[in-house]
Amino acid sequence: MTPKSNSITLEILGKPMILGCPEHEVENLKAAANAVNRVAKEITTQQNVFDRERLAILVGLTLAHELNGHHQEAHDFLELSDELKALLA
Repeated sequence: MTPKSNSITLEILGKPMILGCPEHEVENLKAAANAVNRVAKEITTQQNVFDRERLAILVGLTLAHELNGHHQEAHDFLELSDELKALLA
């Protein structure tokens, strides 16, 4: 059975967008929109970027960079956890 989809209106980079979203993912989509808006605001404040295409690319790169950093932190934590388990065994 296909999950129920909702229409949700979000403001992204100052523009309202109507998106379809499965009911159980609405809060995650809102959080993602908030992250995009947070980074966009940081970039426009720090770099005076007003070209929307360039801003969108910089937002995507910044969020991908943040995500990669979190993946590395998780990987490092798992390695440390494995080393600790080996020491305790």
